[in-house]
Amino acid sequence: MSSAWTQFKLIVTEPANYTEHFGLIKNELIPFVEENALSFWITNYFNVAEDFILFRAKHLPSQIETIEDFLNDLKQRNLIVDWQVSSWSPGVDAQARINDLKRCGFDPSSHIIIGFNGTNVLICSDRNIQERQQQLTSLFEALGECTKVIYKHLENKPKDLWIMSVFIHLLLNSIDYSGPNPSSEEDCIRRIPPL
Repeated sequence: MSSAWTQFKLIVTEPANYTEHFGLIKNELIPFVEENALSFWITNYFNVAEDFILFRAKHLPSQIETIEDFLNDLKQRNLIVDWQVSSWSPGVDAQARINDLKRCGFDPSSHIIIGFNGTNVLICSDRNIQERQQQLTSLFEALGECTKVIYKHLENKPKDLWIMSVFIHLLLNSIDYSGPNPSSEEDCIRRIPPL
């Protein structure tokens, strides 16, 4: 049997009344994915209109009922208001994000971003969209493992945003990007909108 990805939208509060998701992720989602050996990816969304977590899990068909039981238990314990399920694919998501670059006036089918010269984006010719899609897909799939480790090392969400800036700097540096000085790779990366 092959595994597939599924997206679960965990509606935390409704109407939206965000306080934080850190405890829910650390104390409920992370132990669940570890116990069930799931690959996963979590993103948080909260503003005045919405408060939810997108929990994407790679699972065997036989595990879907286990995930649904877990989410129903969270709902029953009033840790979430509700949840919804939809299909999701890291490859399709990666391609959609690449295509979204067109909204910035950038043609991802023929160029890549290699830096900045002042406020001007520096590009070079590169038509290998498949390689970029594969790299982004791989990073999506690696995010769950990164998330798991980070939550194990933190007792609570850092309130000082500088701490996370240092973490992002060290993460980029650990995977061979120079920075943070002006015109470095890190400086350029931080200036490019993630879309």
